[in-house]
Parts: sequence; structure tokens; C-alpha cells
Amino acid sequence: NFLLKQVPELKAFDDRGVGADGEGAEGGPSFSAVDAVMSAGRRKMLMEAAAAFESFHKKADRRKIGSAARRRVETALGFKQQALASPDGGRVEAAASAIETLGNALNDALSRGKVLLLPTMPEPPPKKGAPGKILDAWSGKVMRLAMLASAAGLA
Repeated sequence: NFLLKQVPELKAFDDRGVGADGEGAEGGPSFSAVDAVMSAGRRKMLMEAAAAFESFHKKADRRKIGSAARRRVETALGFKQQALASPDGGRVEAAASAIETLGNALNDALSRGKVLLLPTMPEPPPKKGAPGKILDAWSGKVMRLAMLASAAGLA
């Protein structure tokens, strides 16, 4: 896999889960570089969002903030608290470094005439009125693609 060869530190972001015995989940979904990019990129993005909106969130009248925006900011702030409380700092520095290395590798490949082919959407969007679980799953797939483009500075 090109991405894992270029950025081996992405392997540290295999978040498929660990079983009760401390071993990787048997029969679980296969690990991919795109999954690792999403995991690392999400950590980096949540910390950046928390830093950008923390003081605003403290001062703002929460009743005037839309529920979706409020939920996103609160998710970022919650992640920041968990990361700061964990012994490894939520691996945020490692994630930021991996994403930067990935961006450099992608930009280097693109500057040498390589092409990054990404679909605009992973699949057609859910139908209007689809349950939230389906919308969330689709949004996650879209974010996986967007994270690659973002790391390369294309978004």
C-alpha cells in the first residue's frame, strides 16, 4: 500500500479494536491506510477545532448556536479533555506528525507527475429521511476521502 510505505507511522493508528485478551480483533475488518489516515486526521482535526473554538464556546450563548455546530464543538472539546487526561496525550502529536508526513509524501508524488484519483463521493448519498445511523455511516465514508485530500493540501 503506497500510503503505508510512505508513512509507516500510520500503522500506529490501527483502531480496529483490541479484544479482552489484548490481541487484535479476530475476523474484524481489515486495516487500511485510509482508516489510519482517518484516525490520525480526526485526532489532529479535533484538537485544532478545540483550540479554535474553546474561548468562543465559553462566552457564547449556547441557545443561539445550532445543535449540529454545538455538538461538533462539544465533541472536539470532549476529545481534548480525554487526550489531555490520557498518558499518551491521545497520540495527537504523533497524529499531526503522521498527517504532515503524509501530506509531504502526497505532494512529492504529485510533483513527480503522479495522479491522486479520489471519487467525489464514496457512494450516492442516503435518501431524504434516512435514519441518522445511515447518515452517520455515509458521512464517515465521505470524511475518509476528504482527509486524504486535506492532507495533500487539495481541500
